[in-house]
Amino acid sequence: MTLITETLSNMPMLMRVRQVAEVLGVSPTTVYRLADAGDLEKVEISLTTSGKTIRITNESVQNLIERWMQSAS
Repeated sequence: MTLITETLSNMPMLMRVRQVAEVLGVSPTTVYRLADAGDLEKVEISLTTSGKTIRITNESVQNLIERWMQSAS
């Protein structure tokens, strides 16, 4: 188990944008951009009749961090 996997194992399978932003050290706007670009897997959820919200899969956050680490080395 890597440090990334270990750290994110306590997080939910579907994470809120704000949680992902905190983990990655970026703004929520950047998380939306990464999701729109396909770098993070998003899941649209209808919580109310007024609209949808998105969640980001924990696995895609782990994969993105690992890709960033590989490109940095």
